[in-house]
Amino acid sequence: MCEQRTQEEQKELTRQIRVSAMDLLSRREHTQRELVQKLKRKYDDESLIHKVLTDLVERDWLNESRACEQLLRAKIQKGYGRYRIFQEAREKGLSDTLISDTIAELQPDWFEQAVIAYRKRFGQRVILDPKDKAKRMRYMQYRGFTFEEIAYAIEQQQSEILG
Repeated sequence: MCEQRTQEEQKELTRQIRVSAMDLLSRREHTQRELVQKLKRKYDDESLIHKVLTDLVERDWLNESRACEQLLRAKIQKGYGRYRIFQEAREKGLSDTLISDTIAELQPDWFEQAVIAYRKRFGQRVILDPKDKAKRMRYMQYRGFTFEEIAYAIEQQQSEILG
C-alpha cells in the first residue's frame, strides 16, 4: 500500500473484498488460508482482508470446521486414503487436531475405501507378476493408503477373481 487511502476509499475496498469473499464462499466452503491467498491475488491490502475475514468468522459465514468436513467428505468420495487426505487438508491450513477430530466424526472404513479405490483403478485384472503388484501398491500408496489397507484390497480383489 504505497499511497494513503481516504476513508471512503477504505470503505469501498473493504466492501469489494467482502463481496469477493462472499462470492467465493457461496460456491463452496473455504479455509481462512485459502481465502487469504485468493483475495491477496486481487487486493493488496492484507490488513483489510484479515479484517473482513475476522468479521466473516464472527458471523459464522467462514467456518474452518465446515470447510474441513466438506473437504474430507469430497476426498473420501474420490477414493483417497487417510494419509493423502491429511496432507491435503494441512496444505489448506487446517489444524491436525481439527482434521483428526473430523475424521473421527466421519468414521470412514479405510479398508473398504482401499478396496473401492483399488477396484476402480484395476477392475478385475489379475496381477501378472511382482513388478505389476509393486506398481499397484505404489499407486495405492500415492492415494494415501497404508500397507495393511493395500494388502487387504489386493487380497479382496484376488479372492474375487479366483473365486
